[in-house]
Amino acid sequence: MINIMYTGNDKVVKGIILSILSIIKHTDEQLNVFILSMKIDNFNPIDKSMLENIEIMMKKKNHNSFIKVIDMTDIFNNEMKDSKNMNNFYTPYAFLRLFSDLIDLPSKIIYLDTDTMINDDINKLYSIDITNYEFAGVVDRLGRWFIDINYINSGVLLLNLDKIRETNLLKNARELIKTKKMAFPDQSALNKLKQFYLKLPSIYNNQGKFKKNTVIKHFCKSIRFLPIYHTINVKQWQIDDVHKRLKIFEFDDLYEEYFKLMGE
Repeated sequence: MINIMYTGNDKVVKGIILSILSIIKHTDEQLNVFILSMKIDNFNPIDKSMLENIEIMMKKKNHNSFIKVIDMTDIFNNEMKDSKNMNNFYTPYAFLRLFSDLIDLPSKIIYLDTDTMINDDINKLYSIDITNYEFAGVVDRLGRWFIDINYINSGVLLLNLDKIRETNLLKNARELIKTKKMAFPDQSALNKLKQFYLKLPSIYNNQGKFKKNTVIKHFCKSIRFLPIYHTINVKQWQIDDVHKRLKIFEFDDLYEEYFKLMGE
């Protein structure tokens, strides 16, 4: 059994489906997928009906697998509506992972950003022992140079919610986000307040050039210095750019599977 968590709105469903497709390609384990969503401003929550086809495919691999969408609207508004970080480059949906200690979730769970794809058995990550840690994660590719050598990227996290509740990590992170303006609110709050964490090899959150031994590829924004300084922000569902700009073709079979699944 492997527990997975995503957060987001109806605009990122394509990313979630592609990410799940890449997980089930590499494992026959039961997958318990929890998606935290909400209604806020002009953003709409994820409707479970959007995920019916991928849940059917999950059950074909393991009939015990399931997807559960959790409405976080009230919980979020009660605590975060007056946060100094509500107007930020990142949508408020990025904050939802910080509420996972307040809801009924398994203690051990992998959090994945919606712009992640799995290139190997995700159980390699899930099976890591984090009994004595709040979470395990990979150092941020850019943050290690510009912020701190131990600055963890929050796009892929192996969480121990029991330990987190013991240390109040997420509770304290939410309080910090409410009162202090930050460029990368949820990620910076976790890094500032973390006490017991395990640094993982970059194969579990590859934020740079794709490598054959990559377990999880994170399609996050990156910097290129040649031929001139520029940023690249290509997501896995932007297939032409994945091919032309990132030169990644390893997920092409999953793109074909996605089009069949969605009738496109």
